[in-house]
Amino acid sequence: MSELVISLLGPLRVWLASEPVTGFCSDKARALLAYLAVEEGISHRREELAGLLWPGYPERSARQSLSQALFSLRSALRLSADDAPPLLLATRQELQLAPSPQVSIDASAFGALLQACSQHPHDDRGAGRCDECVARLQQVIELYGGEFLAGFTLADCSEFEEWLVVQRERYRRQAVEALRALVDGHSERPLLPLSLAYARRWAELEPLDEEAHRAVMRLLAMLGQRSAALAQFERCCQLLAQDLQLAPEPATCQLAAGIRSGEPPVGTAG
Repeated sequence: MSELVISLLGPLRVWLASEPVTGFCSDKARALLAYLAVEEGISHRREELAGLLWPGYPERSARQSLSQALFSLRSALRLSADDAPPLLLATRQELQLAPSPQVSIDASAFGALLQACSQHPHDDRGAGRCDECVARLQQVIELYGGEFLAGFTLADCSEFEEWLVVQRERYRRQAVEALRALVDGHSERPLLPLSLAYARRWAELEPLDEEAHRAVMRLLAMLGQRSAALAQFERCCQLLAQDLQLAPEPATCQLAAGIRSGEPPVGTAG
């Protein structure tokens, strides 16, 4: 088969042989593909998938709808029963998206890079100061094109929606941790602009996280941009007041006061 690319981080996008795939019969067919892609290499009972995507349907009707969605996937992806090895492994009881060198899934690559970082030995400096893992973490952030399945919803499928919330939080949290490590790992002066870019992305993903705002403020001050650092403080104050009806933490206020008085900031995060 031709190369298949499935992008789940951001809006769901699928390409086959570099051409966008748009021939899915329904959002539930797209949801089935996304679910199997995240669970790549794992078999799922047909009744489980039918219940996930067609809750409240009689079992026979739900399974028929699942079969129709599966047919739509095969058609849109131009899969054939003669494919060897088959991409979609289907029996009367189970379905699976089989791992294949012809298939590229951004979420799978994202997870593999993070796993490689976690398994790579580091001293007390951490992954953000390991050249190999910094390269991996940079790839992680490049892969994180936005919220998992951004804009996608199945309002009549509460269990699928719960799964969606869990996946979105998981990938967002992992992206934030990668950004934190990159901010820390680029704290030397020649790398401060890059560290600032990562800190700003962190603050975009976590707009109510004062640690992210403090990192941006501190880096701006270290780069001599004190007015911009104080503008970041004001933005932090506005977000906290609007969304949480809270004032900033003492550490954030102390950092802002130090920047106003011209004290040299220390470190990058915290």
